Amino acid sequence: MCIPSGSGAKKQAKQQRADEEARKARIASGMASIADTFGKFDEKFYGDRTKDYIDYATPQFERQLRDTRDNLIYALSRTGNLNGSAAIRKNSDLNYEADVARTGIANDGINKANELRNQVENSRGNVVAELNATGDSSAAAQAAIRNATNLATPVGYSPLGNLFASFAQSAAAIGSNAGNGFSGFAGGGAQSYGPSKGSSTVVRG
Repeated sequence: MCIPSGSGAKKQAKQQRADEEARKARIASGMASIADTFGKFDEKFYGDRTKDYIDYATPQFERQLRDTRDNLIYALSRTGNLNGSAAIRKNSDLNYEADVARTGIANDGINKANELRNQVENSRGNVVAELNATGDSSAAAQAAIRNATNLATPVGYSPLGNLFASFAQSAAAIGSNAGNGFSGFAGGGAQSYGPSKGSSTVVRG
């Protein structure tokens, strides 16, 4: 094994320091590129993703609500209860179910944005780790752009399930038991929810 002379050792140490400084500079450059590329993922970006999902889901919700309300009107009219207490009660129940569904859609939008937020942070962390391991700022910048582009691409959403399935079953059963006030609920009693917007109005078209 060749042991460097005094001057050779100093030269080697100087080169090592220069290499390390150059490596640190490349890492700093790579970190700046990563920060710039991932900078688009700010609170507005995630807020827009939440809104995108709500905008996607809301027309489906409104269509389901409209169809459910139409079926309720038909069921109440068929049994002569369109202007009775059963109509007020069932309208209140439907308003409650609609409020729950709206809240669920809003929460789903937030959850989807948070899932994307986690994916972004994981991707950013992986690129930074690779940069620290290799010191290759060019590769890190390219990886950041590639990953950020994929993450920023809008994704498709699955259609909503039947939000009013349980209510539709109860509405379809209106008039099946005159003893329960045409509530349509088995067991002789109507299901009661708390006050809801529009709960005191009679169902209309």
